[in-house]
Amino acid sequence: MVKYKPIILWGAAIIWLGLIFYLSSIPSFPVDLTDGGYGFVSSVMHIFLYFILAWLFIAALQSSGAKPGYAFFGGFALAVIYGITDEWHQSFVVGREAHLSDWLLDAAGAYLILSFYTFRYQQKKKIR
Repeated sequence: MVKYKPIILWGAAIIWLGLIFYLSSIPSFPVDLTDGGYGFVSSVMHIFLYFILAWLFIAALQSSGAKPGYAFFGGFALAVIYGITDEWHQSFVVGREAHLSDWLLDAAGAYLILSFYTFRYQQKKKIR
């Protein structure tokens, strides 16, 4: 299992990227999420999707041999960059718009997991 862990984690990250791309391609949702990113449901969706995405990237980078600091920042950066491309993609979808607020929520979700990993890493260093 350990031998295949990087492949599984990178595969999961790619599948999650595909899910985000698919959701961004839907012209409208049954629930109104076209409120510029200020509605509760929209905000939670953005934060959740990018929290998981950054977590998958960090886990994949760590399983591929990246040192913790590089994995933490790299996972965060990859998620934030994908958030930018996702907003750009939405600008081409009929009925959707790109919003800076949506990207900031994406970055907030990625930052939450970065903060968690950083805190946990610092706690482990104190114990040693």
